[in-house]
Amino acid sequence: MHSSRLALVVGVGELAQRYASTLAKARDPEHRIVGYIADSSASSGRCVPSEQVVGTYDDMGEFLRHSVVGEVIFALPLDRMTEAEPAFATAKLFGLKSYVLTDSVVPADWRQNPHSDGFPLVRLDYRAIHDKAVSSVLKRAMDVAISLAACIILGPLLLATALLIKLTSPGPVFYVANRIGLHGRPIDVYKFRTMEVGADEKQENLRKQSDSDSPAFKMKDDPRVTRFGRFMRATSIDELPQLFNVLFGNMSLVGPRPLDINEAERCENWHWKRHNVKPGITCIWQVRGRSNVIDYAERMKMDLSYVDNWSHRLDLQLLWQTIPAVLFRKGAY
Repeated sequence: MHSSRLALVVGVGELAQRYASTLAKARDPEHRIVGYIADSSASSGRCVPSEQVVGTYDDMGEFLRHSVVGEVIFALPLDRMTEAEPAFATAKLFGLKSYVLTDSVVPADWRQNPHSDGFPLVRLDYRAIHDKAVSSVLKRAMDVAISLAACIILGPLLLATALLIKLTSPGPVFYVANRIGLHGRPIDVYKFRTMEVGADEKQENLRKQSDSDSPAFKMKDDPRVTRFGRFMRATSIDELPQLFNVLFGNMSLVGPRPLDINEAERCENWHWKRHNVKPGITCIWQVRGRSNVIDYAERMKMDLSYVDNWSHRLDLQLLWQTIPAVLFRKGAY
């Protein structure tokens, strides 16, 4: 299911019910409502099933952190919009594509997406990430073309690395990491295995020795890393299997690095805006020093800067800047 079509509806009255009916008539399995946000805990005036109401304005952030949501629909009468300011603020904080559903006449220059049932869906301006079909198609085409070429050119290196992993340490060639993908959807990210088998179970015991007190675990002299694994990490060879993630479509060449699920649980709400783009192999943080950037908030700001300022030109610049960052092992360990 395309996660960008999963909607959280703010409102539980007649307008929300009409919107739900419209989607039901359309019979589009990829476009559905994941829940409703009520303006209060009171049940009066509700026209939607109570079991689908996931909370009030105060609960909206917590729901978004633990659910796959692609857009927020504000289905409220115009005279109730002011009361919904906390919900508007939360949608903006998470950087979600947001619309106001209204049965009233709106100015002609407002950006509208015509829907059936006789009312317009007006897009809010704080949309943070590219949603133009042409831009998305071009980015995807660039991802596929470059990744496919890289897999062909680097094929011998990939095979040699796999063989050396098998010869130097017991266990599988690949490590499959559970990470957070687009709109918070869990994905499997592939890497060459650099640690001993069972390393994940030992991480919590080592957390006090982490080089950072942030949600991310980083340890320069991690005892779980194999000898050949240290070389792969220093040269970033361990990340090369993520080219297959790009070809599969759950990652991009350029984008914020995918967060570990446990790390994401420790993040603040404003960090979650980064999940409105596909995670990538490289981004601003990678070309500016990776592990040398110790401050976690600064790393998150770099990711959000990419989200807010995305362009094809920026992607090409970051890909080009990644080459010297890898060759000179900038911040890699």
